[in-house]
Amino acid sequence: MTSSPHGTCALPDHETAPLCTGASEIRAPRLTAFCAREILVAIDGGGTKTEAVAFLPDGNILSHAIGGASNPNDAGHRMDDIIVQTWRRLGLEQKAGTISAVCAGIAGGSHGAVQAKVGNVLKKLAPRARNLVVTHDAVTALWSGIETPPGIVLLVGTGSVAFGIDKDSQEFRFGGWGHLVGDDGSGYDIGKRALQAILTAHDRAGKKEPIQDILTTRILSKWGASSPSELIPQIYRNGKHYIASLVPEVLAAARAGHAASQRIINDAVDCLVQLLAEVLSRHKAVMNAEMAALPVPVVQAGGLWNSPEVRAAFRECLKERSMEHEVSLILPDLPPVFGAARYLARMAGVPLPKSFEINFRKNWPSDMTPRTPLVPLDSRSQQSVSLDTLATEEGNNAWEDLDTLDPSALASALIDANDEAVAAVRREMPGIARIVDIIAACFVDGGRLFYAGAGTSGRLGILDASECPPTFGVSNEMVQGHIAGGKRAIIEPVEGAEDDELQGEQDARLWNLRPSDIVIAISASGRTPWCIGVLKESRRARATTVAFSCNKNAAMSAFADEIIELATGAEVLAGSTRLKAGTAQKIVLNILSTATMVQLGKIYKNKMVDMATSNEKLRHRARRIIMQTAGVASEQQAEDYLKQADGNIKAAIVMAITGVSARSAASLLAKSKGFVRKAISA
Repeated sequence: MTSSPHGTCALPDHETAPLCTGASEIRAPRLTAFCAREILVAIDGGGTKTEAVAFLPDGNILSHAIGGASNPNDAGHRMDDIIVQTWRRLGLEQKAGTISAVCAGIAGGSHGAVQAKVGNVLKKLAPRARNLVVTHDAVTALWSGIETPPGIVLLVGTGSVAFGIDKDSQEFRFGGWGHLVGDDGSGYDIGKRALQAILTAHDRAGKKEPIQDILTTRILSKWGASSPSELIPQIYRNGKHYIASLVPEVLAAARAGHAASQRIINDAVDCLVQLLAEVLSRHKAVMNAEMAALPVPVVQAGGLWNSPEVRAAFRECLKERSMEHEVSLILPDLPPVFGAARYLARMAGVPLPKSFEINFRKNWPSDMTPRTPLVPLDSRSQQSVSLDTLATEEGNNAWEDLDTLDPSALASALIDANDEAVAAVRREMPGIARIVDIIAACFVDGGRLFYAGAGTSGRLGILDASECPPTFGVSNEMVQGHIAGGKRAIIEPVEGAEDDELQGEQDARLWNLRPSDIVIAISASGRTPWCIGVLKESRRARATTVAFSCNKNAAMSAFADEIIELATGAEVLAGSTRLKAGTAQKIVLNILSTATMVQLGKIYKNKMVDMATSNEKLRHRARRIIMQTAGVASEQQAEDYLKQADGNIKAAIVMAITGVSARSAASLLAKSKGFVRKAISA
């Protein structure tokens, strides 16, 4: 591994060549040029999500994936797993040999330990790659807005950092030290200031009439509290991202004329301008007079810049400091992962063709845009806009005469659509099989499986969960189904329940989740706020999370460790996802529960040998199972074995086949961890 002082490393070792001259010469790896059909992979990982894209040297995108947060300060030991999971979603297993280069921009990637850790992961994922580059996320954010140096990026989301590079590739940085010692002007900083403001006002009011200003009202409503004092436990339990999520409330209050909120925004913006000024002064100190007179490109990257109010306040603050002519502001319309792609080509010294950005942009559809919890728009308008782009919501023009068809033709149309559902599931079988392994491992560790969904998706999860105890003899706690709106929503619609993200968090909190548990959020659209809330709370509890949707690049996939994204497409009856999407969901849930129980030894041959014999129908089925699997001649003989085994079908089968006593059969099963086939051959 070679490492440069500015926090970039390349693996394996290559010759290095100077990329700049000046006060401190920086050496960076000279990478190998790319062939036209080789695959390149770019990764951008931070505190909100990890995004990856596989592409060709001409900019044509092959695949795109989103995973959970990979900031080592947040993800900790899970950072490796999150990078691997995101990589797997690219679907490159059959093309690993043609991956020639990878660039990963990771939060904290300027530290040698993080570089080494990520580098080792990439070596395993792309063992034949000639070029592996690990850097920090500010680098990739910068290159999403510039083609050549010089340039500065103000990366502002939950945290904040200013980073710049001059024309000779010398780098400058200010801030970015985390929320405990820095992150001034960030989303977290704004949320913290808002909480301080309303708590201070609450303390000053004492026992007088409670404060009812718009900021207090909005924050209390968002967090489901009745008074400011009730916010304290949530502040310390839920952490910095939860606090940063208050930015939209502060912006809304500021728009409504709330003076304190306006001061909070202005103070945060002032901090950001100060960050910029620090890097800009160091930047200009090494420039010649001609270069120093030119405006420096400043890339505004990160979720906070999605707010027009923040951008306007920032420009106004620049004017007040007479800095507006020193900079040229750039708001990228492609995400930092594009910057990682552009930076990878730059490191290799490969001139990018003019078609590179055109092809990249052409293959980057609107539903792949970066997702952030800091967008200051009304949540309902966001949802309505995103719904219009979902394949499951589109109408199928082939069935515009649906209302004219006779029952036979209608039935044929629906049957054909279900064939498409089966095909959609089949295409995702490798990922589904991987999740079966994960569920089984969770069960072995004493964990539980939780299905969570709204409407039809929630009811299907409850159906699968409720069938597990009688079918496989497991406890009611082991597999659970939960639905937005509670038990009432099982049999009747509960309006608005699925739109409440905070309620999803609160509901999941009541499940007392543990790290050994696994939570599968089910949503045909893949953007249900209640499901996103469930996933957020589940990750805080360190449970394994799965986002299961029927659209590609689903919004809620960004909040999960694993994803199932079925491309079921448009419904025969437009938007009625209880049809084809519902069929596909039911198939997948059948696979998950059944295949997992096979791995746990709940099935022998193809028989339900761990089922509960709780009624006469099931008792009759148990006798038939013993006869069919053990070659017992009569139902009465099977009943005798069943009685001796105290109703345990597995033990009765082992007794009938091996001739041992009930006690010995139980002992053999215990030693074989419940697997009948192993017990018989022991």
